[in-house]
Amino acid sequence: MEGEILKEALEIASGQKKPVALALVAEGRFAMTAVCETLGVARSNIAERVRQRPSRARGPPPLADQELLEEIKSIIDDMPTYR
Repeated sequence: MEGEILKEALEIASGQKKPVALALVAEGRFAMTAVCETLGVARSNIAERVRQRPSRARGPPPLADQELLEEIKSIIDDMPTYR
């Protein structure tokens, strides 16, 4: 199991260990404890970062295609160079 964790960790990134551990834990394929022990990072740190992640995207919800098209057309219509 440790070999699998390390192999996947190398595929994700070769940089810092915390972001790699966080990415592996977020995938849900391996237990947090196993990932943290294998990579040598504090489980408490990764657990805190997992809890802090936003559950959904920030900002307003995306517009439907038709609404977006209408909004773009209205903006372009107001521009003198596109008439």
